[in-house]
Amino acid sequence: MACRAVMTAMDEPLGRAIGNALEIRQAWEILDPGSTLAQSNWNSVRDYFDVTSELLYQMLFLAGRVRRRVDSMEMIYQSLRSGRALAKFREMLVAQGVAPHVARDLPRFLPRSRRVVTVSAFKSGRVRFVDAGKMALVSLRLGVLRRRQEDAADPAGGIFLLKKSGETVRRGEALAEIHFGNAVNQDSKMAPEAAREAFEISPQKFRRRSVIGKVL
Repeated sequence: MACRAVMTAMDEPLGRAIGNALEIRQAWEILDPGSTLAQSNWNSVRDYFDVTSELLYQMLFLAGRVRRRVDSMEMIYQSLRSGRALAKFREMLVAQGVAPHVARDLPRFLPRSRRVVTVSAFKSGRVRFVDAGKMALVSLRLGVLRRRQEDAADPAGGIFLLKKSGETVRRGEALAEIHFGNAVNQDSKMAPEAAREAFEISPQKFRRRSVIGKVL
């Protein structure tokens, strides 16, 4: 069987959302042609978009549907902007047992956090790096990730990144939002400061590297 492996950067979070409900809401907005993400050409989640587009290209190429990336991108944009991609996602939801009225407007039925806390920048500059490992530890504190297999993950909790690598920030400006779902323990109270430490801010400009590495 013909196959390929796409090596991508995983040291920073993809997209803006970290957490079950937050990530599903972000995916829905990417698929929804009427969303602000779509209207802005998906620029604020460009790394997420680029990885997904590359994976789609490789699958279409192996299936013999396209020979060039430009043809793949044309198919992707047509599917997104016409609403066909969102319609197919709704079909997938119903096929997996989701009620049709929920599938039609899924974001309205997703759980929301009880409390949202903003994490502010400790200095001005440009975000050079957002440490995915440290963000994973924050997610663990919030109960978004399981410590043990038998633990229940909190679907409402998570982190939403207001700033990402390459973006400028002023001291005191919001870097991220911490969404407290059902987490109320002492461990979760340390989450905002731990999230702030995941951001590396530099006064210098730098060239952002591509999130796509090698294709094997």
